[in-house]
Amino acid sequence: IETLGEYADMLTVEEITDGGETALSITPKPGASLPKLTLYSAAYTENNMLKNVDIVEYSPDENGNMIIVLPALELNDGEKHKIMLWDSNQVPVINVR
Repeated sequence: IETLGEYADMLTVEEITDGGETALSITPKPGASLPKLTLYSAAYTENNMLKNVDIVEYSPDENGNMIIVLPALELNDGEKHKIMLWDSNQVPVINVR
């Protein structure tokens, strides 16, 4: 996961996979405070058409750290799961490779 633009100086994002579940760990860097972020979990068909999208709810702990567990998606052959983290201006915060 690559943190984009100005957010590279503000936060660290890591993907955690454990027992089939996937989660994101979002941690503010020292001295940074995070803006309101929205995490989307989407499924795309094999033709790259959006099948469905969900907003994933989360809340930071007292230090601003977040662990966000992503819901498991039922995907058919050829379908893809994509996660997107955007700020309140709909600017992408991360690029998931």
